[in-house]
Amino acid sequence: MRYIVLIVLALTLAACGGSSPAPVGVTASPSASPSSSDASSSSNTGTTDGSLMTCSTVVDSGPPSVTAKQVISGLQVIDSTSISTGTVSNTDMTILKNAALEVKNYSEDKLAGDAEQFAQDEESYSGLYNNGSVDPSYASALESDIRTLAEDCL
Repeated sequence: MRYIVLIVLALTLAACGGSSPAPVGVTASPSASPSSSDASSSSNTGTTDGSLMTCSTVVDSGPPSVTAKQVISGLQVIDSTSISTGTVSNTDMTILKNAALEVKNYSEDKLAGDAEQFAQDEESYSGLYNNGSVDPSYASALESDIRTLAEDCL
């Protein structure tokens, strides 16, 4: 049921031009929550001012507003086999591309650095997607980036 909700949210956000949650490798912990010291910063798509990124940072002001943690949770629903074989569905590719856009350009704390690495690897992986293919040589790095982001926030 949780995956169905995440997929519906991903499709809704993609249709609205927002970021979508997506997933690989790590199961989200429902009890995990950002600490009260996590600051929120508002941005429509990523940031250009080098703001700090926390798990509770609003990376897409929506509507609906989407936090970094929600984007990372969404990445975990993507089938890792489809990434490694280069057979990512259009829906999952939309999730990957939107997630990469949403988490770019934050300052170089650990989460922001991990998010930037994910964005770079996703762009390398899906750079050929305009003709319906991906570069599977980046699959391992992309899967590792998603696991790392999940460990950072979930």
